[in-house]
Amino acid sequence: MAQTPWNNPGAVLMPAPLSQIPAHPEKWLPKFNLEAGILAEEHINNFMLSINLNGVTNEDVVVQLFPYTTRNSWIMVFLITLWTYH
Repeated sequence: MAQTPWNNPGAVLMPAPLSQIPAHPEKWLPKFNLEAGILAEEHINNFMLSINLNGVTNEDVVVQLFPYTTRNSWIMVFLITLWTYH
């Protein structure tokens, strides 16, 4: 029988979120799109503007929300970053 430590309930400790994530962030957060010519710095500025406009003040929520903006583009970002700095 193969060992499966991920099935052991005590194998991974996931702390509870400190603050509540706002409802449906995928609807109001900007999406990063390289094809549209959006630079990473511009995307981060748009992200922070959306965060501020929606009243998010807790840092743990900001960190949890950022991945919503890079869905479906993380592979492209990784490859371009790798190619740029290699």
